[in-house]
Amino acid sequence: MVIRRCAVLIVAVSGLVSCSGGNDAVQSAPDSSSATSTSTPAVDFTEVETTLPERETFTDGPLAEVCPATITLQIDDLPSVEHGPLFRLLGDDPSVDGATQVISGPLRRSDGTVEDVIVEIRAGGPAVEFRNPIDVMSADPTITLAEASTDELADAADTFPTVGVVTLTDISHQMLMWDPATYPDVTSLDDLAATGPEIRHLPDEGFISFLVEQGVLDSDDLDDDFFGEPAAFVASGGSLVQQGDALVEPFLFPSLPQWSAPIDYALAAESGWTSYDDSLVVTSEFADEQRSCLGRLVPVIQESIVAYVVDPSPTNELMASVRELFNPLTRAAPELLDQGVASGVATGIFGGGPDGVVGSFDVDRVASFVDTIGGATAGDDLVTNDFVDLAVTL
Repeated sequence: MVIRRCAVLIVAVSGLVSCSGGNDAVQSAPDSSSATSTSTPAVDFTEVETTLPERETFTDGPLAEVCPATITLQIDDLPSVEHGPLFRLLGDDPSVDGATQVISGPLRRSDGTVEDVIVEIRAGGPAVEFRNPIDVMSADPTITLAEASTDELADAADTFPTVGVVTLTDISHQMLMWDPATYPDVTSLDDLAATGPEIRHLPDEGFISFLVEQGVLDSDDLDDDFFGEPAAFVASGGSLVQQGDALVEPFLFPSLPQWSAPIDYALAAESGWTSYDDSLVVTSEFADEQRSCLGRLVPVIQESIVAYVVDPSPTNELMASVRELFNPLTRAAPELLDQGVASGVATGIFGGGPDGVVGSFDVDRVASFVDTIGGATAGDDLVTNDFVDLAVTL
């Protein structure tokens, strides 16, 4: 079972928890072709008519006409940057239940239209004993969509088949981080294996196993006695390397009084981890039977991704307050979340992929990744772009 990342942000190191589940270029935390024309010879060719398969079309309209009265979303963690597009769907004055760690309210589109359906967001991570959302969904048929990664989709394909219908992020934000003062010559994950520091990570973490299998990391350097707490990293004076979230830790650690220094990091995606880590998945049965609902709902989520990226601050203020309510020991300053969004855009974590469409999947990329990890299910059985609005771009 893959244990998903979590991120718990507080000022004090004691008790702080932050778990996470191109070119190998180091990433550093920030401080707070023209066409040419040439003449070409004529080429004889034979014109052949090709008929492309028609794409199913969906008409927009009230969600209440085609969707359940309550649309329940199971996320993988406490509210964090990658969940911003979902929290932006909540209208004014949502209801928050600190005991069950659920927030709900009428669904509001990015244009301000309030729908006659309720969106309910359930926290993951510690709220569900760190089970991955597909496992939670398999035991609770009231969940409409669950957040999951491509490897989790592939792992569950035989026992509880689900399909990804939209992705909140385009590139994985899983990373390994280190102290640049201690390791000034490390600029990539490949360098880490050559240097040989102890690398702390979550137990059974998919991307770590992948990097070992690909020969990027040495298993002798790994220590899985880690659940996201920064205390050991700080106490080591920077000698440790640890797993993290590129949308969180690069801004968190410089803000900690006990550290107060930059960290460097490299994304797992730079070494071949091409999983979509923030897919929203539905059961295969729902995808077959509720196509009209998904045809209206998925574009609403796509538009919310764009709206959140453009103006994240109001949503980040909500998420920060919800995090603190769900766990009074945690703190995620809205300004820190704002920095995470800006970095996510700059690094392509929030983006449109090869086709430029926000929320769409590169099915060939999924197929190649699943083949690499030894999955038995075809990529186009794990994800679909059937419900994605091709006009929604960043």
